[in-house]
Amino acid sequence: MNFEKVKAAFLKLFQKKDATPYITYIKSSISETENKIRPEFKEEPPDCVILYAAALAVLMYTNANCAGDTAVCSEEGSVILNKDTDNIRKSAAYFADYYLSLCSKYLIDDKFIMISTKGGA
Repeated sequence: MNFEKVKAAFLKLFQKKDATPYITYIKSSISETENKIRPEFKEEPPDCVILYAAALAVLMYTNANCAGDTAVCSEEGSVILNKDTDNIRKSAAYFADYYLSLCSKYLIDDKFIMISTKGGA
């Protein structure tokens, strides 16, 4: 998968100009996406797969960024504030799921499980 294409899509989705602080997330999302691409599309993945990889990088960054608490310093001392990040995380997950749905025919569905049950006698 072309790193430059995913990086450009990431920057556009994330509305940033420099990808340097996000390279790890972009590379990780490419690796995860490449593992899901159907063999017949590995050489030239369609643009929707590139967009999915970029949205996955945004999701990875968002989850990492939202994971910690914020320390606020005042005259009385430091206070730890819990950030309410549910909306931010849901938004990033929505974009990743949306782009995944657009390119589902190009990717292997690794979340589908079929269970067969036999009737009792």
